[in-house]
Amino acid sequence: MSPSTLLNYLALGAKKLGILIPVLREEIHRSNYMQADETSMRVLTRDKPGSPLKGCFLVKAAPNERLVLFEYIKTKEKVNILDSLKGFKGYLQVDGNVSYEDKGKETAVTLIHCLVHSRRKFTEALEYDKKKSGYVLEEIKSCT
Repeated sequence: MSPSTLLNYLALGAKKLGILIPVLREEIHRSNYMQADETSMRVLTRDKPGSPLKGCFLVKAAPNERLVLFEYIKTKEKVNILDSLKGFKGYLQVDGNVSYEDKGKETAVTLIHCLVHSRRKFTEALEYDKKKSGYVLEEIKSCT
Protein backbone atom coordinates (compact mmCIF):
# COMPACT_ATOMS: atom_id res chain seq x y z
CA MET A 1 0.00 0.00 0.00
CA SER A 2 1.15 3.49 -0.67
CA PRO A 3 1.89 5.83 2.24
CA SER A 4 -0.99 8.10 1.21
CA THR A 5 -3.45 5.17 1.34
CA LEU A 6 -2.22 4.18 4.80
CA LEU A 7 -2.48 7.79 6.02
CA ASN A 8 -6.01 8.03 4.63
CA TYR A 9 -6.98 4.89 6.57
CA LEU A 10 -5.38 6.31 9.69
CA ALA A 11 -7.22 9.62 9.28
CA LEU A 12 -10.52 7.80 8.75
CA GLY A 13 -9.99 5.69 11.87
CA ALA A 14 -9.04 8.75 13.92
CA LYS A 15 -12.15 10.57 12.73
CA LYS A 16 -14.42 7.67 13.68
CA LEU A 17 -12.75 7.17 17.08
CA GLY A 18 -12.66 10.93 17.74
CA ILE A 19 -16.26 10.89 18.92
CA LEU A 20 -15.10 8.86 21.94
CA ILE A 21 -12.71 11.57 23.20
CA PRO A 22 -15.37 13.65 25.04
CA VAL A 23 -16.68 10.44 26.64
CA LEU A 24 -13.16 9.46 27.77
CA ARG A 25 -12.54 12.99 29.13
CA GLU A 26 -15.81 12.84 31.08
CA GLU A 27 -14.98 9.42 32.55
CA ILE A 28 -11.54 10.61 33.68
CA HIS A 29 -13.02 13.77 35.22
CA ARG A 30 -15.62 11.66 37.00
CA SER A 31 -12.88 9.72 38.78
CA ASN A 32 -11.97 10.85 42.29
CA TYR A 33 -8.23 10.48 41.56
CA MET A 34 -6.51 11.95 38.51
CA GLN A 35 -2.86 12.31 37.55
CA ALA A 36 -1.96 15.17 35.21
CA ASP A 37 1.24 16.23 33.53
CA GLU A 38 1.96 18.55 30.65
CA THR A 39 4.69 18.31 28.06
CA SER A 40 5.67 20.67 25.27
CA MET A 41 5.68 19.57 21.66
CA ARG A 42 6.35 21.11 18.28
CA VAL A 43 3.22 21.63 16.19
CA LEU A 44 3.01 22.27 12.47
CA THR A 45 0.16 24.52 11.36
CA ARG A 46 -1.26 25.52 8.02
CA ASP A 47 -1.04 29.16 9.13
CA LYS A 48 2.77 29.05 9.13
CA PRO A 49 3.98 26.17 6.94
CA GLY A 50 7.50 25.11 7.85
CA SER A 51 7.46 27.08 11.11
CA PRO A 52 6.57 24.84 14.01
CA LEU A 53 4.86 26.38 17.02
CA LYS A 54 5.30 25.26 20.61
CA GLY A 55 2.17 23.38 21.62
CA CYS A 56 1.42 21.18 24.59
CA PHE A 57 -0.07 17.81 25.48
CA LEU A 58 -1.78 17.56 28.84
CA VAL A 59 -1.78 13.92 29.81
CA LYS A 60 -4.63 13.03 32.15
CA ALA A 61 -4.88 9.61 33.74
CA ALA A 62 -7.39 7.95 36.03
CA PRO A 63 -5.22 4.99 37.11
CA ASN A 64 -7.91 3.30 39.19
CA GLU A 65 -10.10 3.13 36.08
CA ARG A 66 -7.10 2.43 33.78
CA LEU A 67 -7.93 5.42 31.56
CA VAL A 68 -5.50 7.82 29.87
CA LEU A 69 -6.11 10.82 27.62
CA PHE A 70 -3.52 12.87 25.74
CA GLU A 71 -5.26 16.21 25.32
CA TYR A 72 -3.78 18.94 23.14
CA ILE A 73 -3.75 22.41 24.66
CA LYS A 74 -2.21 25.46 22.96
CA THR A 75 0.42 26.23 25.60
CA LYS A 76 1.49 25.36 29.16
CA GLU A 77 -0.06 28.62 30.35
CA LYS A 78 -2.05 28.29 33.54
CA VAL A 79 -5.30 29.37 31.90
CA ASN A 80 -5.10 26.50 29.39
CA ILE A 81 -4.21 23.91 32.02
CA LEU A 82 -6.99 25.02 34.37
CA ASP A 83 -9.53 25.14 31.55
CA SER A 84 -8.67 21.55 30.62
CA LEU A 85 -9.17 20.43 34.24
CA LYS A 86 -12.47 22.28 34.69
CA GLY A 87 -15.07 20.20 36.47
CA PHE A 88 -12.68 17.73 38.07
CA LYS A 89 -13.23 17.07 41.79
CA GLY A 90 -11.10 14.78 43.91
CA TYR A 91 -7.40 14.06 44.35
CA LEU A 92 -5.20 15.61 41.67
CA GLN A 93 -1.62 14.33 41.52
CA VAL A 94 0.80 16.58 39.63
CA ASP A 95 4.44 17.59 39.47
CA GLY A 96 5.70 20.87 40.88
CA ASN A 97 4.26 23.09 38.11
CA VAL A 98 2.76 26.12 39.86
CA SER A 99 -0.07 26.29 37.31
CA TYR A 100 -1.91 23.59 39.25
CA GLU A 101 -1.91 25.49 42.55
CA ASP A 102 -5.11 27.40 41.72
CA LYS A 103 -6.89 24.11 41.02
CA GLY A 104 -5.71 22.89 44.43
CA LYS A 105 -7.38 25.92 46.07
CA GLU A 106 -10.81 24.67 45.01
CA THR A 107 -12.65 23.17 47.98
CA ALA A 108 -13.50 19.96 46.11
CA VAL A 109 -9.91 19.33 44.98
CA THR A 110 -7.00 17.97 47.00
CA LEU A 111 -3.68 18.60 45.33
CA ILE A 112 -1.06 15.91 45.87
CA HIS A 113 2.42 15.95 44.45
CA CYS A 114 4.63 13.43 42.73
CA LEU A 115 6.99 11.43 44.95
CA VAL A 116 9.56 11.20 42.16
CA HIS A 117 9.94 14.99 42.12
CA SER A 118 10.26 15.07 45.92
CA ARG A 119 12.85 12.30 45.87
CA ARG A 120 15.06 14.35 43.53
CA LYS A 121 15.34 17.10 46.13
CA PHE A 122 16.45 14.62 48.79
CA THR A 123 19.01 13.18 46.37
CA GLU A 124 20.37 16.71 45.85
CA ALA A 125 20.45 17.23 49.62
CA LEU A 126 22.71 14.20 50.20
CA GLU A 127 25.80 16.41 49.91
CA TYR A 128 24.49 18.70 52.69
CA ASP A 129 23.10 16.16 55.14
CA LYS A 130 23.75 12.58 54.15
CA LYS A 131 22.21 11.05 57.26
CA LYS A 132 18.79 12.77 57.09
CA SER A 133 18.51 12.72 53.31
CA GLY A 134 19.64 9.11 53.17
CA TYR A 135 17.00 8.16 55.72
CA VAL A 136 14.21 9.78 53.68
CA LEU A 137 15.47 8.16 50.48
CA GLU A 138 15.43 4.73 52.15
CA GLU A 139 11.86 5.35 53.36
CA ILE A 140 10.79 6.31 49.83
CA LYS A 141 12.57 3.25 48.44
CA SER A 142 10.68 0.97 50.86
CA CYS A 143 7.35 2.37 49.56
CA THR A 144 8.01 1.51 45.94
